[in-house]
Amino acid sequence: MFGRKRDTAGATIRAYEFGTRPVGDMALASQQLYRRHQLWNQFVEIERDTRAKYRALVATESTQRVAALHEQLEELRQQIRLHKKSAAYEHVLHGKLRSLVEAMQSALADRSPETVAIVKPRLYFADIVSYDGLRERAKQLRQALGVMRAEAKAESRAKAEQLKAEREQLERERTDRVKAAMAASNLYWCNSDDVRASYEVARKRAMREGTELHFHRFDGGGKLSVRYQQGLPVAAAFGTDTRLQIDPIDFSIWESADRAVRRRCWTKARLRIGSNDQRQPVWLTLDCWLDGRPGRHLPMEGTIRAAAVIRRRVGTGFTHRLVLTVEAPLERRDLAVERHGTVGLDVGWRLTADNGLRVAYWSDGTAQGALTLPANMVGLFEKVHDLQSIRGQHFNAAVERLQGYLEEHPGAMWLQEQCRYIAQWRSPGRLIVLLRDWQSDGTDGELLEHLQAWRKKEDHLYSWQANLLDQTAAHRRELYRIFAASLGRYARVAIEEFDLRKVLQKPRPEDGAETPDGHMRTIAAVSVLRSAIENYCRREGVEFVVVPSSGTTRRCHVCQSEQQFDQRSDLVHRCTTCGETWDQDYNAAENIRQFADRPAGDTILPSAKISPEAPEARV
Repeated sequence: MFGRKRDTAGATIRAYEFGTRPVGDMALASQQLYRRHQLWNQFVEIERDTRAKYRALVATESTQRVAALHEQLEELRQQIRLHKKSAAYEHVLHGKLRSLVEAMQSALADRSPETVAIVKPRLYFADIVSYDGLRERAKQLRQALGVMRAEAKAESRAKAEQLKAEREQLERERTDRVKAAMAASNLYWCNSDDVRASYEVARKRAMREGTELHFHRFDGGGKLSVRYQQGLPVAAAFGTDTRLQIDPIDFSIWESADRAVRRRCWTKARLRIGSNDQRQPVWLTLDCWLDGRPGRHLPMEGTIRAAAVIRRRVGTGFTHRLVLTVEAPLERRDLAVERHGTVGLDVGWRLTADNGLRVAYWSDGTAQGALTLPANMVGLFEKVHDLQSIRGQHFNAAVERLQGYLEEHPGAMWLQEQCRYIAQWRSPGRLIVLLRDWQSDGTDGELLEHLQAWRKKEDHLYSWQANLLDQTAAHRRELYRIFAASLGRYARVAIEEFDLRKVLQKPRPEDGAETPDGHMRTIAAVSVLRSAIENYCRREGVEFVVVPSSGTTRRCHVCQSEQQFDQRSDLVHRCTTCGETWDQDYNAAENIRQFADRPAGDTILPSAKISPEAPEARV
């Protein structure tokens, strides 16, 4: 359905991105984007309904017991959360339980209803014995739940084997519903096929990981695409193709040594987004800047496999990109370059003395170094965070003023109804919707003028924050790409196995752990760095190896002894066995390199290697 597999040995597949701006009205394109969004959500609804029917089909008594036990565990966790939120529990943490309880008991002596209503709940939450008991009970339930889930899973699997015909019927129903949704979407076939391809990949990953697909909120952005089963020669895209057309340009511009001349590569591009009643193409026309920098211009000997226009919301506006996926023969420099040795990479994040952010450390056995985001870039990300805080302060002030108005004007029934849950508002969008309805009502007043002034300031700050984040993130991505290209002198790049999803998971309430601060993690964006390195290795034919992360930091790379030290505070450590002093990030990078250089068949997981035979990357 999605094209035959091709032999890409000796070829590379790259996605070329070019800046664009739409010409004329975007109404039809916006309609197609919205229909793609609707189709995805319909697929999610179909998938959730199908999985609910499947679970009901293979349900057993063990499944029902697991559900009941899970409900009990969630109730206990909710009680633990209430304990943590109590101000009395903070006193418990600081060893002030005795004085707190005595003060509460004394306050209860007057028996006034107001005091009893306030103090009794706090006295209950101050019961540390009850809190520890809840935590212990929750841990026991969690262990029992794990055992019961394994049993229920085994029983469900056995039952599913007996119900093969029913499962096949359920899958046929799902497929029929998916096809019916595609037929009713009124989308150009390339777009509907693209949405389905994304859905099929996502559903398989969700089933493998035991998660659910999620509905998407439409913000005006999205992707419009066309694809070619047999491919389109790059030169033909500058002709009269019925799906993609690019107005011809002077190709000698790309070879000019003058940077100013190469930057004159503006032309017009057209992407098909539908058909009219006569089955003639309906085009989305864009002003497009074809990048003429060396290594980034389109290879004329290549074949276009797909083309897409990506529209992304940034602040109150949109950015547009033309993305061409091109298959081309490997360049001579790719085949002739000589690479030697292995480099180990330890990826993470750590503030440096000059307020930079170290995000990676590398070692090849003879040389070493670190990739650090400069202090000015970290400062820009901090500014983004500050702008978010300022917006929150302005929003809270506007909500407080609105709450005061509601108390003074109880007769404004429509406004009272609109603001019934105002205490739970967290998004400025709620206030913007209210302001829009208020303006359409035709009323005026001091509060309305105040909210209009807030809206103007909110739009300014939001656009500032979004555009600053977009520009700084693009600068960071380019820095990561340059670093990835610097690894091209090695034959093998080794990185530790690092699942960021586990870092993002909040600790369970019964574990008593604090939620880690994710501010520096978002600035580091190690997943972007890893993707840049992996894409470069695939594109250039460099072997990319993932090794187990266990013990890479604590194991001394010189004597292989396990060291015990505070990894958060002790950046430099002296080995207690051999006396060697090392930076813990360098030590981890060197351990990763040594592990990758072990003889074949040792302990590297087969699934951890990525073959460079069919490289694919974005440039």
